[in-house]
Amino acid sequence: MYDLIVEMWSFAFMRRAFVATTVLSASVAPVGAFLVLRRLSLAGEAMAHAITPGIVIGFVTAGLSVMSLLVGGLIAGVGVAILTAFLARRTILRSDASLASLYLIALAVGIFILSAAGSAVPLKSFLFGSILGIDDASMVLVGGVATVTLLAFAVLLLSADCQHL
Repeated sequence: MYDLIVEMWSFAFMRRAFVATTVLSASVAPVGAFLVLRRLSLAGEAMAHAITPGIVIGFVTAGLSVMSLLVGGLIAGVGVAILTAFLARRTILRSDASLASLYLIALAVGIFILSAAGSAVPLKSFLFGSILGIDDASMVLVGGVATVTLLAFAVLLLSADCQHL
């Protein structure tokens, strides 16, 4: 058993996968706890699905470029967030109801675009991927995004507006 564990760590892809999952876990745990305490746990799940059309459009236009997927997902996520706020202010829908409906629509649009594009990459492997395939450029991106996330979260919590949460 000990030899198996030692052998597992001899592979670079296993070490990269461990570091990436550890960094991601450390960066999303505080945000997740905050969302649960504020009764906004649906928001994280919804935004994870809402970025699908942006990721798919980035994939269809630029392939598996990490930056195109990141920019596409960011644009789609911000767009859904803005549209959610707009619907919550201009209609009788509460923000959680509008977010729930918009993320389902966004997910459906993303899957439709991927199907219509006739991609050779299977949908399951595209959407879920494998942590064992993470490369050095993606590791740097994960570390940078985790750092920005934690710093932004710390600034928000320490600001005068958020101290009464």
